[in-house]
Amino acid sequence: PSPNRYFLALELLGVSASDTLAVGDRLDTDILGGHRAGCRTALVLSGVTTAQAANSWEPKPDLIANDLTELVNMI
Repeated sequence: PSPNRYFLALELLGVSASDTLAVGDRLDTDILGGHRAGCRTALVLSGVTTAQAANSWEPKPDLIANDLTELVNMI
């Protein structure tokens, strides 16, 4: 996946990738795209991805949470 949507969002918000957490529920789009844009990444397991798949995926998400509430408590 192209990181272009992340680059556009970063530019519009006026923030750097290193100060941004890309959150998503898909490894092959959300996490990979965020990683390619230089963002830290957080995988939420409430979507299509399982914990087992996340553990074998590269690049690894920086954070893995069961749901958004757990993620908020982690950050």
